[in-house]
Amino acid sequence: MTTYIGVLDSQWRWLGQLPKVFNSSPGVERTFCDKCGSPLSFRSKNMSGVVHFFCRSDGGAGKVCTYATCRF
Repeated sequence: MTTYIGVLDSQWRWLGQLPKVFNSSPGVERTFCDKCGSPLSFRSKNMSGVVHFFCRSDGGAGKVCTYATCRF
């Protein structure tokens, strides 16, 4: 199970290689791991200045993408 965590743009930045971006609909941008396809974040022009990151909340079940290492 996952949930979203909203973070102001001024409070975070990507380190290293940028993730892949998919514009899923007008004004909506989603990022994902280019190795395993795991979703990483969501941004909407309707909620300007905030990015929403996926946060795992399943207690450790299933595969995990740490993005930096993309391990399972």
